[in-house]
Amino acid sequence: MRLLAVALLAVVLALSSATNVSASQWIQYETGPPFGAVAVANGVYYGVKFDAGMPYARVLTVRVAMICRNNSGCGLFEIYILGSDGQTPWGAPFTVNVPWNNNIWKFHDAVVPGVVVVPGVFWIVISDPTSPSQIDLCVVLGGGSGHSYFQNPSSFPLTVQSEDDYAIRAEVDPAGPVGGVVIPANKFAIVAPWLVIIGLVGCIGTVVVVAKKRR
Repeated sequence: MRLLAVALLAVVLALSSATNVSASQWIQYETGPPFGAVAVANGVYYGVKFDAGMPYARVLTVRVAMICRNNSGCGLFEIYILGSDGQTPWGAPFTVNVPWNNNIWKFHDAVVPGVVVVPGVFWIVISDPTSPSQIDLCVVLGGGSGHSYFQNPSSFPLTVQSEDDYAIRAEVDPAGPVGGVVIPANKFAIVAPWLVIIGLVGCIGTVVVVAKKRR
C-alpha cells in the first residue's frame, strides 16, 4: 500500500507540473505613483503597445483603470486588440460597461471573448463611442515608458506617443503558434505523465501478486 501511495503522489505531481507550464501573467508599464488623469475624448484612440516576451500569447483579460464622472453611469467603452503593426485587428472589438464609481479610481477587468492569440508584440486600444465622454483614464505622470500612444482623429496605427503611462494592463499566457509556423514540443514533457501512469499500473500489479502469495 505504501508503494501504491507513492505512485499516486507521483502521478499528481507530474500532472500538476504539466499544467503549471502555462500559468498566466500580467503585463503593465505604469508602475509608480502619483496617479493623474486624461479625459477620454470622443473620437480619440488611447492605446498601449505590449511585449509579452514570447513568440505568441493568448490575451485573457484587459484591465483598465478609469473613473466615471457621470453618476448615472458612463455606458460602454470599446476595446481593440491589434497585432504588432498596430493596425491589424486580432479578434473583434468588444465593449465594457463603466458604472458610476463615486469619483474613485477603479480597475475594470474585461475578459476577452473567445480565443485571441496574438504575436508576442501586440496593442490594446480603447475608445469611448459616446458623446460627450465622461470617462477619465488613469495615468502615471512622467512615467515615460514609451508604450503609451493616442490618435486623434481615431485611426490605426496610433502614432502620437504619450509622455505619461496609461493604466492599461494585459493578462496573457503562452500560446501555440498561428499562421503555419510550428515550434517543436518537448516530447518528454508530453509523455512523462503517461510513463508515470504505466509505472502505477505495474506497481498495482506487483502489489496484487505479493498479496496473493502472502495468502
